[in-house]
Amino acid sequence: MAELTENIPYKHFYTVQERDDLSRKLAEQQLKKVELEDEKKAVTSDYKAKIDSVQSSINLLSRDVINGYTTKMVLARKTKDFDRKVWVYTHPDTEEEIKTVPLTGADLQMEVELTEEELTEETTEMATDQTAEDDEPGEPTEEAEPVQEQPQESEDDAWNRLSEADPDYQQDVQEMSKRSPKRRKK
Repeated sequence: MAELTENIPYKHFYTVQERDDLSRKLAEQQLKKVELEDEKKAVTSDYKAKIDSVQSSINLLSRDVINGYTTKMVLARKTKDFDRKVWVYTHPDTEEEIKTVPLTGADLQMEVELTEEELTEETTEMATDQTAEDDEPGEPTEEAEPVQEQPQESEDDAWNRLSEADPDYQQDVQEMSKRSPKRRKK
């Protein structure tokens, strides 16, 4: 009779050598998995950076479309418009008025340009005036008379003095005090 065979499962216990071989294979596979995960993270991170960059561009473009303008830097021409009392900033290429800023008190002052000769004359005059005011060296100086302190005027006396000098003053002050909060006496 012919010999019958069949594949059946059974428990095979590893020898020390087989265990060492399996341990080495397990460690290699574990290392390969870690390397693949790191590579995946790097690729994911790279793609995330690319996606974030595109998203940032989308956000900027969306804001510009919604606002209808963008802010840019330009070296604008700056001139004073005394009629409107403003600084006028003009675009160098289009001559378009970009913005206006109110003039300050100092800006409203006239600028006087002096020639070199006028500057020299003015400096010389200032030095001469200062020298004339100074005492000559070696000459005794006059002692200044001590200033006598005046007695302090009371608030009521000051009020009466001002009221007598200008009858409308008292009325003006009373009207102002009605409009403003009361002062506290200390």
